[in-house]
Amino acid sequence: MIAITLLGCRTEHEVRQAPSPRIIDVEYAQLVSPNAVAQFGGKLVRVRAAFFMLQQGTPPGVYTRDEYAALKTVAPGGTMHAQRPASSEVLTIVAPHAFDYLFPTLHYGDTLVIEGLAVPSQGGLIIQADSVQKVM
Repeated sequence: MIAITLLGCRTEHEVRQAPSPRIIDVEYAQLVSPNAVAQFGGKLVRVRAAFFMLQQGTPPGVYTRDEYAALKTVAPGGTMHAQRPASSEVLTIVAPHAFDYLFPTLHYGDTLVIEGLAVPSQGGLIIQADSVQKVM
């Protein structure tokens, strides 16, 4: 009779979960400043902004019209800046069509709280929204 004893190797692995990314509360002016891309590019941000308008046509950058809509915002309380839509003080937000229900309710100057990824683009940042809340 032959007896075979198998000795197994036992290892213990510690599973560590990466910490959740932190959302940075940012003032609107910081996101449209000249150094915004270097300071906030690739980070999750939360910002208060005033609705200006829905952007017609294709959203900027790599965002497709089938999946995203774009809206323009200005600084809260600063809707007079909206008279200059080409100004660097206008911040573009791209949001998935899951937020389409919200767009018809938005009016010029409505305050929004937007959370999302600050994505570098031509001429500054675009916010890829994960959350858009209208402040009543």
